[in-house]
Amino acid sequence: MKIRELVLMGMLVFSACSSGDDDHVFQLDSGQRFVLQEEYASMDHGLSIGVEHVSDSRCPTGVVCIWEGEATVYLYVRTQNIQELVLSTVRQPKDTVQNYEIELVNVSPYPDISREIEQEDYEVTLKVRRIDP
Repeated sequence: MKIRELVLMGMLVFSACSSGDDDHVFQLDSGQRFVLQEEYASMDHGLSIGVEHVSDSRCPTGVVCIWEGEATVYLYVRTQNIQELVLSTVRQPKDTVQNYEIELVNVSPYPDISREIEQEDYEVTLKVRRIDP
């Protein structure tokens, strides 16, 4: 009886761990949200991406600005090696790493004059495409 209970408990622990991993998997060719300080793997596991931090100078809602500002996203891409990447809503919304094009689609939440946004509140939407060499 004890062996059966241990096997059942092991299966429960394994299923709990594997179900959480699904949250950190992304599909190529579709917009996917990334939370800061987490690593996400492509479904084929050929690529992993982690968003380190966001620098946000976009003009907040409720303010009149001369310039629209921009959000800059600092991330790393892991294939056979690790490469740092900087994407921006204005200057460089996409870049290429090996056979992948990574495009910055959105940075949320949008700044508002009435509240301060903490780094852990940001979500970044990226679209990753495989490109032929």
